[in-house]
Amino acid sequence: MSKENTLHIGTKIREVRKAKGFSQAELAQNILVDQSLLSKIETGTIDCPNELLRAIKKALDVEGLPMLEPERLNFKDKLHQWYDVISERDFVKAREMQKKLSVITFLHTDRELNIFYDLFHCRLLLGENDLEPAKEILDAFEINLNELNDIQLYHYYCNQGTWNIRSGLNSEALDFYLQAYELMKCGLEKCVTLYYNIAICYFRLGRVAQSTTYLEKARELGSGEQKNIPEFAIDNALARNYTQTSYLQGAKMLLDKCYTKALRDNNHENIGRVLLNYGFMYHVAKDWNNAIEHLDSALSYLEKGSLNYLEMLYQKIRCFIETECYSSCTRLLAEGKMLSKENELYSILFKSLAHLTTPNNDKSINYLETKTIPYLLDKKFNYTALDYCDVLRKYYKKKGIGFQTKAYKMAEIICNIREEILDGGVI
Repeated sequence: MSKENTLHIGTKIREVRKAKGFSQAELAQNILVDQSLLSKIETGTIDCPNELLRAIKKALDVEGLPMLEPERLNFKDKLHQWYDVISERDFVKAREMQKKLSVITFLHTDRELNIFYDLFHCRLLLGENDLEPAKEILDAFEINLNELNDIQLYHYYCNQGTWNIRSGLNSEALDFYLQAYELMKCGLEKCVTLYYNIAICYFRLGRVAQSTTYLEKARELGSGEQKNIPEFAIDNALARNYTQTSYLQGAKMLLDKCYTKALRDNNHENIGRVLLNYGFMYHVAKDWNNAIEHLDSALSYLEKGSLNYLEMLYQKIRCFIETECYSSCTRLLAEGKMLSKENELYSILFKSLAHLTTPNNDKSINYLETKTIPYLLDKKFNYTALDYCDVLRKYYKKKGIGFQTKAYKMAEIICNIREEILDGGVI
């Protein structure tokens, strides 16, 4: 039993009384007992009867505060129920539960329950994308990490991972998630959310093979009772990974399943996401007509200016360029450039597409080589970088003998990217 659980009830009463701003005399008057009796209770000279303890809690407005061991066990269960509600992203209900659970903050000597409260509060803030106060909680933990047990450390690492991935720090996020994963392997319950988050980190770092491994694990685990990550999200992400690694049959099977579910749920956002992935799949298959058809269908379901909308425009223009329908690109390029002004990635991508419409122009080739490819490699957009490297490799190869060195350079970069994509082990 931890030290805080063995504290005399009187010590806890005194701590809460002071935290609530009551003098001993004021509390005694409110509960209609002599101050001397309350003093004896607080010093542990005499025990506190349950009826009087209830009166003290009511007077201090902390009726839900756990001071006795049975109350602590019940409160701990309620904290984990709160965690489940947060994981299900029911933030309205989570905030209502927090109002009652926050009472534990008046009893700081109960470190175990306060640690769980802070960890789960941090998770709630991250779920609501309120990053600054979440970071303050995480920073406070860094001072005393050695106080945390394995379960608490697991939640801390998961929260750190989520904060970093929300802040665009994918490599740092992966490091924290993998530390949580090591704890999970040592006996903690497997968590589909952790598998999914690790997969997203690997995907954003351009390591699709590893991303796929963890998504498949998430899918396997998600087929059971764990539903914190919707099956649709896992299948849709996995379909995109399969497409990027040219496993198109597997991608089509998953997309068909996702599309059926999205239609059944009448979820327009999900319908648009699936249609976008269909378009990407047919793009990779070089079935340009089918790709454009599905991307056109996605148009009416995607919010204009959203990342999915920008991706749809990008894929559609890329299809027209592949079929040398340059005249069809003009309006789409103008829209893409206008909508991507505040997005560095797509701003560069739409400029790159404009240069692809003039493939034999030296200025265009120079932009792709000195701006597009270095940026994509730095940001780990490996598959998109492969696309542009292959464009330049073919261009230099076609130019003849004087450009063979540059063609070889592009071939070498392509080889290095493919090695990075496939780098890493399995679970």
